[in-house]
Amino acid sequence: MARAELKLRDSWPPSSTRTRLGTPALLTTKYYHTGGADLTLDNQLGAAGLRIWLEGILGASWIENWYKPPDGRDTLFVAGRLVTAVRLLGRKKGDLYVEPYGMFGLLDRTTRCPKTSSRRRCSE
Repeated sequence: MARAELKLRDSWPPSSTRTRLGTPALLTTKYYHTGGADLTLDNQLGAAGLRIWLEGILGASWIENWYKPPDGRDTLFVAGRLVTAVRLLGRKKGDLYVEPYGMFGLLDRTTRCPKTSSRRRCSE
């Protein structure tokens, strides 16, 4: 995995890339590439802190739609995540703190079948 970071005031727009090992078939392994970027805002608001993290990922996967005819291409996926947290107590680095958070995420994968196959069987 490789990662680059650049700090601009209270936010960081880093990006990353990684290669994952998958098993597309029995006793078969293959490397799949994934890249992503995230943006983090970490700010002090009076006695509390606010942290917002937004992440996006694009990559290849060995997981295929069971009914999709083999086409020799890897499945692609797009994923995203938004996390928002309020930091209570710990104002200095190393202090004990409590940070309740909320998260929203989504995943979209290419499971569409070619027009030549049965749409009903492919969408099951």
